[in-house]
Formats: sequence, structure tokens, C-alpha cells
Amino acid sequence: GLTVWANNLGLQNIKVINYLREKAQEGNLLHRIIQVLLSEEDLVNKYGIHEVVNMLQDGAIFSQFCNNQRDNETLDLSVQQIDDIIDVVEKFLIWREENNFKMIGNIEVEKTVKNDKIGGTIDLLIDKIRYRGKEYNNVILDIKSSKSFYFDYFLQLGFYRFLLKENTQLDDVNCMVLTTAKNTEEVN
Repeated sequence: GLTVWANNLGLQNIKVINYLREKAQEGNLLHRIIQVLLSEEDLVNKYGIHEVVNMLQDGAIFSQFCNNQRDNETLDLSVQQIDDIIDVVEKFLIWREENNFKMIGNIEVEKTVKNDKIGGTIDLLIDKIRYRGKEYNNVILDIKSSKSFYFDYFLQLGFYRFLLKENTQLDDVNCMVLTTAKNTEEVN
């Protein structure tokens, strides 16, 4: 599977490392947009989902997100990439509205394991959510824009859960992966 995928990229004259870097930049931008939209100001509550999506599509606020102050780089995205990111943001906002949850915050967790620095940023930490008829507390929510679900997601969430328990007072920690596949209506 992986060899065929890499070979197909090569046949399209796309270097695997460049493709992976581009997808990582898209993912980082997607998460940054969602974090800002869910910040204390909560633009979505103020303007509504459709107006925020219109602002993103019109470029009124999208270009601000493309300037990554942390890495001091400016992203050069195609129209299709921008449309895909906005599509995923809209699906997430609709899912959020349907599941009405309260965020605890964005928590940076970092720990050294066997002399290697392993860490990451939890996408969202939710205080309480009712999902599919059951209530969950202290939920790590990881947002993925892929239509596929990979075993690595379990490893990533397990690691985040371990770090969160080690570095906070939270005992009962649950995990969810939200897949908001591009160009589909699916949100799982």
C-alpha cells in the first residue's frame, strides 16, 4: 500500500517529502484557524457559522492565518487547498454546534522519553460532551481531515492521555478522534 502510494506520487512528479510537508502545513493551519475561532472571543457565537465561513472564503481573515508567526513562514496555498481547509473548518463548526461542548483549553504537553523529546499539542480538551447518547468528561479531541483512520491515531491519543495525566490533576481522561473528511459530508 505505502509503496504504491509513494510510487503514484513519483509518477505525478511529486516528491514524497514535499507532499508530507505540505499536508503538515495544511493540518497546522487548520488547527490554528479552529483554535482562533474557539478562542475567548468566539467569533462563531458572535457572527454565526455561515458568516465566519463567508469571511474565510472572501479572504477577509484567511490570509491572517497563513502568516505563521511561530515558524516565521508564509504559506503559499492553492485555491483548492484553501477550499479544502475551509470545508473542514465548516464541518467542524457544525459538528460542534450539534454536540454543544465546553472547552477546557489548548494544552501544550511535553515530556522527555529515553533522551528523545516527544511532545505535542492537544487539539482540544473538552470539559464535557454528550455524544451519541452518552456523556463524557475531560475529552481529548483530535481533529483529522482525512477520510481514513490509522492505527497511529490511537498511539498519538494514548500518548497525549499519558502526558495529560502526568502533568495535570485530571484523573478521568477520555479520547475522541473527529474525522472531517474533505469533499464529503462525513463527520465521525
